[in-house]
Amino acid sequence: MYPGELAGLLALAGPALTREILLEGRLLTAAEALNKGLLTRVVPDTEVHAEALVTGRRIAAGAPLVAKWH
Repeated sequence: MYPGELAGLLALAGPALTREILLEGRLLTAAEALNKGLLTRVVPDTEVHAEALVTGRRIAAGAPLVAKWH
């Protein structure tokens, strides 16, 4: 079994990308993370707050039990 953060990264990124991230020890750019499937979207810094509000409203408007389960 792997510790919490490592288990989460393995589940999200898979073993090959996890090894790349850990062995290279560098930060990925937003574009790289998006390209590798670690993000669902990238927005300009000036739009982060507005995008977060839109996303929060979309989640709140959805099925509450499903959001709670996930």
